[in-house]
Amino acid sequence: IFPLFVLMAQQREYIVFNIDTPHLELIAELYDNLQEVLTQFTYFVSTHSPTSEYARLFPSLYDMVAKFHLDPATAFFIARPVLLHEQLIRNEDGKDDDDDDDSNKNGEQKQ
Repeated sequence: IFPLFVLMAQQREYIVFNIDTPHLELIAELYDNLQEVLTQFTYFVSTHSPTSEYARLFPSLYDMVAKFHLDPATAFFIARPVLLHEQLIRNEDGKDDDDDDDSNKNGEQKQ
């Protein structure tokens, strides 16, 4: 699945910088269509696969940008479901740590 993401993202950039045509409307329409397909495909894959499986499909953000030459915005867009999941896990772990404290925010002792 990841190679398809890479091809769509690279094609989107190729359309903007490498197509030699005087028809700007055509370039804009092709770019918009590819963006829409990339958005729909990302949504489809992220909602129809567990987050852990989705995370296994993709390399790190650094690799997506450095090795596969995706622009950072696209790499973050593709990785957003994984990053959100990781943030939720960190927040849940942080709540468990707060429960172990002997005092709450007001400085009162737990009973």
